[in-house]
Amino acid sequence: MKVFYDLDGTLLDSKGEIVYTIQKALEENGFSLSDAVAPIRIGPPLQQILLNSYPDGFFKADDLDKINSSMRRIYDSSDYSMTKPYPGTEEYLIRTRFESYVLTNKPHSATDRMIEIKGWSSYFRGIFVPDSSKGESKETILRSMKLKFPNERIVMVGDTQNDTGSADKAGVFAVGVLWGEGTKEEVSLHGKCAVAENLAELESILSELEHRPVK
Repeated sequence: MKVFYDLDGTLLDSKGEIVYTIQKALEENGFSLSDAVAPIRIGPPLQQILLNSYPDGFFKADDLDKINSSMRRIYDSSDYSMTKPYPGTEEYLIRTRFESYVLTNKPHSATDRMIEIKGWSSYFRGIFVPDSSKGESKETILRSMKLKFPNERIVMVGDTQNDTGSADKAGVFAVGVLWGEGTKEEVSLHGKCAVAENLAELESILSELEHRPVK
């Protein structure tokens, strides 16, 4: 069984650091976090986060590109000291023996560096980051994994509707976790989805799936 984990809001409590970096990137380009009309919710790519949080038409396309460039430069050089694993996460990764991967919208350079800084490289077989310039998304990556490994169960674990919805569209099972950004209603909108309130429940769900025949 191959388990694909979202990173932010699923394995790592990174919201404080991400929001801080977004604030710095906005200020660098003449904008303010105080102009947002909805709370910043991490999970989607940065441009979608901003479009979800600010009034329609607030940003021009080149504004978003500049903010995104600033965000990447600031975030990629961070030591990620504000980002912490959720309690028990590292023990869970050590204890469980699933074939584990990371599937995140976080930029590849930041993901690789963060995994290395946290000492987690040995826990994962690979890291997948969708390249939107190539039309990739979490959905397309999950679908390609399902086609590549038709006799293995593919599972997506994440904390947002983007995670569980991508899995549903790709035809793979998802587990929505409730300690991140998404609510139970948001992550459980899709049929092929279980919900875990804590790591013990997540481990139990995945262990049961591991022994279930692949259809």
